Amino acid sequence: MTDLDLDALEATARAATPGPWKYPHRHHPDVVTTKHGCLWNPGTGRINDEEDAEHIAAFDPTTVLALIARLREAETCIDLVDDLATRHYLDTTFGRRVFDITGAYYKTTKTEGNEQ
Repeated sequence: MTDLDLDALEATARAATPGPWKYPHRHHPDVVTTKHGCLWNPGTGRINDEEDAEHIAAFDPTTVLALIARLREAETCIDLVDDLATRHYLDTTFGRRVFDITGAYYKTTKTEGNEQ
């Protein structure tokens, strides 16, 4: 997976104009606008806000897809941990068989109030 500098991405996003950003603009159909106006001046072709331009460049499709992949991976891990915790609770409460996060079989046993 692509190495992502989350601190740098966060700083870039925080420096940019807060949303929402809109596209297309009703008077300039080829311009993205923020609450500060157009990102670039259609008359001069110049960027109006350097921080917004850096934000757009930093969040290119490759970076956004890598962020989405990391988010999905994290959500999957959360679901696995939640499922494992639920199964562990059921196993220790009701003596059911469960599998740990690696898929290895285990069964807890209770002896004199102590779980093993």
